[in-house]
Amino acid sequence: TYDQMAADVVAVLDKLAIKRASVVGWSDGGEIALKLGIAFADRVERLFVFGANYDANGSKSRTTPSTTFAAYSAKCRSDYERLAKSGVSYNALVDALRPLWRSPTGITKDQLRAIKAPVMMADGDHDEVIVLDQIEEMSKLIPNAKLKVFQDASHFALWQDPDDFNAALVEFLAPDVPDPLRE
Repeated sequence: TYDQMAADVVAVLDKLAIKRASVVGWSDGGEIALKLGIAFADRVERLFVFGANYDANGSKSRTTPSTTFAAYSAKCRSDYERLAKSGVSYNALVDALRPLWRSPTGITKDQLRAIKAPVMMADGDHDEVIVLDQIEEMSKLIPNAKLKVFQDASHFALWQDPDDFNAALVEFLAPDVPDPLRE
């Protein structure tokens, strides 16, 4: 579950003796980032959430994958088969994850309203998987949220527009530095 994955992230932070962290999450990682902001608010500095929804209404029908999504899936399969040491086949892994991908994340609007960390809700303007209206809605529900929509990009904006994506990421994650001219 995404709740278990968020708890796993906290276990890694504990092992590394990291008290608070900024988290960047894409797709499933975005779901995990939201869960961290809800259940482990004291461990989260900032959240950059790209291509994630909070309920099933935020998912598009996935009957035929786009060319981009199909190429990404083929790359994942190739990398997994080359790197995996668990003995679990790629198909078995995908079959195990499919129920998670098809079920709502279990996040309520009230939970989104309770996230304290600054959040950047982001997505491509033609994401193949996530409904942009829900990204926009989350950016309004989360008190300290901003919205970034990457133009002419999809669920894969980090590769389709890396310059703009990285600039938005760095700008959002940069520490707040007081302006000496305003003091």
